[in-house]
Amino acid sequence: MARYPYQPDSVPPPGETVAELLDVLGWTPAELAQRMGQSSALIQDLIDGQAPLSNALAAQLAQVLGVPAHFWQNGEARYRTWQAQQTVVTPS
Repeated sequence: MARYPYQPDSVPPPGETVAELLDVLGWTPAELAQRMGQSSALIQDLIDGQAPLSNALAAQLAQVLGVPAHFWQNGEARYRTWQAQQTVVTPS
């Protein structure tokens, strides 16, 4: 019997979770950027999945949002792995 591992159709960037938390907190991306000492452009790129989430950013998010750094790091790893898998061409 063949085993097929779970392969999701898509994996959201960790920035989607950041955006949801900002909604709950009533903060804008610019407010988060200010609290983190980062640029608004970087935070917006993170939310959009365009900027990679570094270990330093994960630590800052943990400090400001109260969500552990490993949560953000795991989400980033899953997202970037899924993204890379989308470009792999399977032999026919």
